[in-house]
Amino acid sequence: MLATGQYEEAVFAELAVRTGDWAARAVAVCLALGVPRTDAEARVREVEPLFGDFAVGEEELVATVLGLSDVFVVDAVLDEHDEHIRHLLGAATGASGGYPGSLLGWFRTGELTKIFLYFAQPRFRDGRGPPTDFRTAMTTAGELLASKGGPDQAEVVAGLERTDPVCGYPPGAPDQPQRHTRAGTLQDLFSLVGFLALTAACFVFALSGVTGWTIYSVATGVLFAATMALASAAFDGHQRWADLGGLFQRVSLTIGWTWQTLLAVRILYA
Repeated sequence: MLATGQYEEAVFAELAVRTGDWAARAVAVCLALGVPRTDAEARVREVEPLFGDFAVGEEELVATVLGLSDVFVVDAVLDEHDEHIRHLLGAATGASGGYPGSLLGWFRTGELTKIFLYFAQPRFRDGRGPPTDFRTAMTTAGELLASKGGPDQAEVVAGLERTDPVCGYPPGAPDQPQRHTRAGTLQDLFSLVGFLALTAACFVFALSGVTGWTIYSVATGVLFAATMALASAAFDGHQRWADLGGLFQRVSLTIGWTWQTLLAVRILYA
């Protein structure tokens, strides 16, 4: 019956209706799936007290309970690489506050990409454990998953796009990361390229021959670079500016984006 593509719960319900021996049928389905007999019998014994809550004719409900209890889960045997990823994801889970019940089956069946993408959601960044433990485990697991390739690689890489903790954010993180992740390093590198490009653009577009626009563009380039340098110094832990890093960054971005907006308007109506 399983060979025809029927779900385990459906097979159990059909067999249970025929024989009336729910425990034996549950064990039989486990054995058919490849679960060792000792493990199968232990799983069924654990949920068997719940059978008393159901009457004959409610086999489908019993099957649902067995499914939710992961009785029919076949534990995956992973190679060393994937087992290491599972261990890292387990560490991240602990740092986030523990296992949601629905994830236990994914850990047992080796659905590593699903677990990683689940915890890559922003709502898991501030867990109960140390933020650096969560981020380090997640980043390492994500990099190992991404190195495998496959159809989910793009989603995994997107899940890695997180900046390194800095200046005590998120709460509990040190002022400077204990180690720079690849994603954090790339984010810093590409940000620097973007900031330098915008500064250079201010001076290039200043050469328009219009005095007012030239002065404004040069001033924008100088102020944008200066405030961004102050923000970088603050984020690097400079004691004098550490508490003002966010302010400097937002002032810098406001200066740069305002200039870009006015440039677009100027070009549009030129």
